[in-house]
Amino acid sequence: MTFRRLAILLGLLAAAVYWFGLIADVMEIDAAQYAAMSREMSQTHGYLQVKHRGRNYLDKPPALFWASSASFQILGVGNVSYKLPSFLFSLLGLFSVFGFGRRLFDRKTGLIAAAMLACSQAFIYINNDVRTDTILAGAVIFAIWQFTEWLAEDRLVNLVLGAAGIAAAMLAKGPIGLMVPVLAIGSYMLWRRDARLLLRPHWITAFLVVALLLAPMLWGLYHQYGWRGWRFYFWTQSFGRITGESSWRDNSGGLFFVHTFLWAFLPWSCAAGYAAFDGIKRLWRDRMKRECAAEAMLLGGSILPFIALSFSHYKLPHYIFVFFPLVAVLTARFCIMIAGNVPGPGNRYRVFAWIQQSQSVLLWIFGFCLLTLVFPTGNPALWLAAFALCAATIVLMRKQPPLRTLIVPSMVAILGVNLLLNAHFFPHLLAYQANAVAGKRAESLHARIFGFKKGGHALDFYARRIVPMIMETGELRDSLDRGPALVYLTKEGLNEIREAGLKPAWVDSMESFKVSRATLKFLLASSRSKVLRWNFLAAFE
Repeated sequence: MTFRRLAILLGLLAAAVYWFGLIADVMEIDAAQYAAMSREMSQTHGYLQVKHRGRNYLDKPPALFWASSASFQILGVGNVSYKLPSFLFSLLGLFSVFGFGRRLFDRKTGLIAAAMLACSQAFIYINNDVRTDTILAGAVIFAIWQFTEWLAEDRLVNLVLGAAGIAAAMLAKGPIGLMVPVLAIGSYMLWRRDARLLLRPHWITAFLVVALLLAPMLWGLYHQYGWRGWRFYFWTQSFGRITGESSWRDNSGGLFFVHTFLWAFLPWSCAAGYAAFDGIKRLWRDRMKRECAAEAMLLGGSILPFIALSFSHYKLPHYIFVFFPLVAVLTARFCIMIAGNVPGPGNRYRVFAWIQQSQSVLLWIFGFCLLTLVFPTGNPALWLAAFALCAATIVLMRKQPPLRTLIVPSMVAILGVNLLLNAHFFPHLLAYQANAVAGKRAESLHARIFGFKKGGHALDFYARRIVPMIMETGELRDSLDRGPALVYLTKEGLNEIREAGLKPAWVDSMESFKVSRATLKFLLASSRSKVLRWNFLAAFE
């Protein structure tokens, strides 16, 4: 098969994977909360003062809410319209990785790096479970690419675009959007040992562009919280997690992001880890050579943030996704290098070809477990797709050029398994997200709805309103006296209102589980019924 045809087929497969991710329901807790807040913003038009259920919200910057609320205004409220702006930033990120890799090395490196990033587990996942990190990662690599172009070509437009990228990243998730580009570009300039780069007056222009674009957010923060809002944004929410000033804490250890990286950057994590190790060795060996500045940029922009984030008192897996575009370029360069050598006994190419092929086999074992042990299905289309893509993975391991043998089977495997995840696993999983099920039912019936000692962000989002939560049966009785309504509640709540003399006209039951914290007992179809709870939607006329 020619490279062109193979690239087209991989592109179509990737498009299908990402499309099924876009149409999947939003997941509790974070994605559903941000979707509900974006819907609220689009309704109230309070763009400069972020609110959560009508109350001041001091946590995440507003970029995701601005983008998704604007999308709601144009396309209406829905799964795709919430995720679409973040997906567009992902496309910007992929194009930026290509341009950045081409500028640092060559066109082949840029293409393979972009393909690796698009076919990495974390990048596929954050375009399904959309939070602030999707915009952050795309904006950060765009900024780094544009500043690299400016350093090479001295075009003012690249400087301005780079500053705009940093501003977008900071509007998405705060100072981390500045830290990663500064560490990457700073490592590059340090390795070049050219003090004139640091002293150029153009940096003032970049600073002014960033300040101008941050001004609306900063005005809103000051109007809501005074100087405390600025301190929270620039320090407490980010650096405060390292110093201990932030109230957010968990029990994650210092190696939390090590095992996170192993699954998040699949199927490239082993190659990426060795590429980083090999790169550090080369930098140490050739530390006087300016030609190594490109590698210093990649390692400085990824390893230094990795170390800094590892000291945080509160860690979540998606924190490290921001520098995965840089890791993709580093990994692509390493794979091209080892594939360029003639394979021989003990050669690194043979070792990593075996690792990649083994991972591909394990991925398909996991994929077939999804179709049999987790959510068994008799859908012939799914089984046909799974067998066809699995067979293609095996065929592509044989008699291909070295570089293609190294990376293409892994791409087919990770895309194929994620097709099963996005088209089969997540739709079935999210059917147990009772908050969303109840919200959709209320919206379809155009009914008033209350939560009795029960609520959720997915309930708000799919009901297309802020659903009031009532804690006392007397208050619920008063609300029901004003007209027909639906009441969302647990089994205990249903028993309580019945004991209080409130008799619903009908009751709809729905199986419920906290899907973002799925356990093995829940995932296995044979034991799932033992851990499910029941929520109810009671109708009063």
